[in-house]
Amino acid sequence: MANTNQVGQQPVATEEQIQASRQGIAEKSESMWAIYVRRFRKHALGKVGLGILIILYLVALFADFLSPFDMTLTDKTKPRHPRTRIVWMYNGPDGREFRPFVYEKRLVNVALGEYGVVPERAMRLITLPISYDRPQTRVITTATTAAERRDDLLDEALHHYRLSPDSETAARLTEAIARVERDPNPDARELFRVGTVEVNGRELVQQLIIAKGNKNFLGLFARGTPYSFLGLFEARRH
Repeated sequence: MANTNQVGQQPVATEEQIQASRQGIAEKSESMWAIYVRRFRKHALGKVGLGILIILYLVALFADFLSPFDMTLTDKTKPRHPRTRIVWMYNGPDGREFRPFVYEKRLVNVALGEYGVVPERAMRLITLPISYDRPQTRVITTATTAAERRDDLLDEALHHYRLSPDSETAARLTEAIARVERDPNPDARELFRVGTVEVNGRELVQQLIIAKGNKNFLGLFARGTPYSFLGLFEARRH
């Protein structure tokens, strides 16, 4: 039994008890990491914070894939553009269907910064970038006649790709624009192959989209601006 110096005081441990106690502590000792983990498992708020941090780091890691556009893409014709409401149901030639889209808008009041939806007769031309260092170009024309709309799109495309008006590509593009214009579908669109170009020793296909109407349809895992994924390979899915 342990010794006591005075009545009512705590017993004093013997030398044998002290050694046994130290030996038991040595056998059950934990590393600092194990202590941290054990305490963390009991901390509900800490686990919530860890989950938020993991999500934020994953978003940063896959930012190019999660973002719909390249961070360098700007449209100087639409300063201070407000948020655009998503329309979930589309009334198309085949009836009402689930096909989310947003309306194409343009600046209608420069002083007040007001935007309005472009008319349904609008024609658009959207280039598909061939590399992440070459931004996308979007052309919108709301001219009143089909001939004027065709000329607007053709002029911008020839300027962008530095093509001659007498070239074979210009003739094909003119036919494609007219074909989309004649399509009875108010939201018709066509993928047009411009040609090929060599970039960094690789031959890449140049393409653009000819679209009619005032709607931009949304989609998952769509092809868009190319990006270098973690510096390992080039991808286009967003």
